[in-house]
Amino acid sequence: MTAEEASKPARSGGTTIAAHAAHIDFYLKVISSYMQRGWAEKIDWSKSWLTKTVNKKEWEVLKKKLSATHNEVMKLMKSFDSWNDDKKIGGAMAVVAHTAFHTGAIRQILKSAKT
Repeated sequence: MTAEEASKPARSGGTTIAAHAAHIDFYLKVISSYMQRGWAEKIDWSKSWLTKTVNKKEWEVLKKKLSATHNEVMKLMKSFDSWNDDKKIGGAMAVVAHTAFHTGAIRQILKSAKT
């Protein structure tokens, strides 16, 4: 998908694929920290939605950043010797459910962007 497609909302005032991608990256970092240390501080979730549009270079950087964050979270989860911890189980379940939701939103926005 192009940066232009990633920056086009499905409807006027709607979110963009770029916004969802940046939100997922932010979310994965927060949940990774939670799984390791618990809640350390109040999270400003509004910061996860600051990205709305991207140019070609910004889109490439965001995709690489999200991929790296995903790899870090997977590495973390694979490192657990035991899953007998609510933070680990809850965090992993949150990653799956929350990311699935936003992936579905991205798919719907992309369908709209291509029409």
